[in-house]
Amino acid sequence: MSSSSTLADRLEEYETERLINFLRGDSELSHIELGDGFFTRLEEENITGHLFLKLTRQEFREFGMGLRPALELEDYIKKLYDRKARVNLGDFLVKK
Repeated sequence: MSSSSTLADRLEEYETERLINFLRGDSELSHIELGDGFFTRLEEENITGHLFLKLTRQEFREFGMGLRPALELEDYIKKLYDRKARVNLGDFLVKK
């Protein structure tokens, strides 16, 4: 992994379950009120990291979110392109 990789680069490859686990654990999202319904919707729609990075405030509004959290989530996605990814050894392990 290049030292210039961003979190967006990493999320691009995430399947739905891994994306949800990442989002639930990211402290940068702690101030945004997402609720479990948001994560359920990601799972129901089979939203992968690649697709998540394309979502806009309008689509989040269609998820049933209020305007403020939708705007904050859109900003969060934009910032993922600036945040440097830390090496996670789990990314290099082969799954059986």
